[in-house]
Amino acid sequence: MFGIGNRDVPEKIREAKLSKWYGTLSDTDKVKLNRYMDGADPSSASAFICSVSKLANDDHNYKFVAFLAESTEDIRMDGIQRFYVNEVSIPALYNMEEYDRCDKACDRGLALLKEKGVMERVLKDNGGVLPESLYCRNYKLNVAVGVHYDYDEGDRLLEQFEKDGLISHEEVEYRKQGIKTFRLQKTFDSIFSIKEKDEWGTSTLSGGPRLRPVPRKGVSCLSFPKLFPGLLFRPRIPDGPRPPRISPRPSL
Repeated sequence: MFGIGNRDVPEKIREAKLSKWYGTLSDTDKVKLNRYMDGADPSSASAFICSVSKLANDDHNYKFVAFLAESTEDIRMDGIQRFYVNEVSIPALYNMEEYDRCDKACDRGLALLKEKGVMERVLKDNGGVLPESLYCRNYKLNVAVGVHYDYDEGDRLLEQFEKDGLISHEEVEYRKQGIKTFRLQKTFDSIFSIKEKDEWGTSTLSGGPRLRPVPRKGVSCLSFPKLFPGLLFRPRIPDGPRPPRISPRPSL
């Protein structure tokens, strides 16, 4: 009985020592997982989850990425492994518009960076510097400014990031100026936003020309410089082409 069941587990799952976890998956989730099996890295449990999550992110299969992170919570991992698994889930949660969950994942990632050896390993994996695509830092700021329009919190976060060694002073000043520009543009937009006309907020003047779109919660119609790479303030048009997504590339 055991031997037959074990043969039903894909080889890469066995190599990654995830057979027990695989046995808890529904048939539907196994089918979804199998879709990315060819590109999976079976060198460890965390490498497997991160590599599959990257492929699913590329596929815009964000719910499955979030599921992978949640379903592997009970699997034993060290700090750096847990950091990378958490990190790869953050853009998926943001793209799902699960902003509270995204914010909590960012908090977790920032806390993990303070654990012994985690920051050192992240630096080592990125040639001695922090990656520009540090999602726990980047999306924490993006939720505060791009979702909640809490500009003071954005400035506070930048100052905290500097204290924690996550960003340089020069970068702080540059990003603060970017937030200030974004805030002024939002104010400008609100002055000319008189009447909403459709589901994502286009406005018109009575008898006059059609104005630019008014942003929905969590997005902006600004063609605004990135606060950090991957943090784009642009409209998400319901039925149109989606903007390019930035997918994590963990180094394990």
